[in-house]
Amino acid sequence: VSTHNDQVPRLVAERGPDSAVQALVVTTAGTGVALATRNMEPMPAGQYNRIFNGRHWVADGRYLRWSQPFFYGMTDLGYNLIRFDSEIDLMEPVGRGDNAGIFVATAKRTYWIAGGTPDAMSPVDAAPYGAVPGTALWVNGSAIGMEDDDEQLIWLGRRGNYVVGMGNGRINPINAATLVMHDAD
Repeated sequence: VSTHNDQVPRLVAERGPDSAVQALVVTTAGTGVALATRNMEPMPAGQYNRIFNGRHWVADGRYLRWSQPFFYGMTDLGYNLIRFDSEIDLMEPVGRGDNAGIFVATAKRTYWIAGGTPDAMSPVDAAPYGAVPGTALWVNGSAIGMEDDDEQLIWLGRRGNYVVGMGNGRINPINAATLVMHDAD
């Protein structure tokens, strides 16, 4: 039963399978555990699935969807989404703490999405080009000229250069100085 002007049902009483009680008269508002999965649906299939910041994230065509906290695989299909300009070609979470976020790339742009909760998140342009689908991978930092051995996210941008996606939404081109290439589909 929900409380006054509330939409979240809460537990009022429990009845076991051996209970002789056939009916329960409710005289108080619900004050027990909330029914967190109300109006939730199974997460749709998508081209990318990741777990990040206690949530399940799915790139579903041109939609980025997320689950409720710690309810992996369950979402509110009408509200837990961000729509992008075209199909998502890359979705990878990176960083820790305040530097954490998600890189999302479409055919024309790469976006950085940061924030503590999805309600506080909004896409910010990270690069004026997208990513080639399926090229994201994690490599040892020393293998790409970094000073440490931490794992780094790299992918092939649609301009033909490999880039490193770092915390705070920074993108660092690896081979931009040695590569000349026109944009191509």
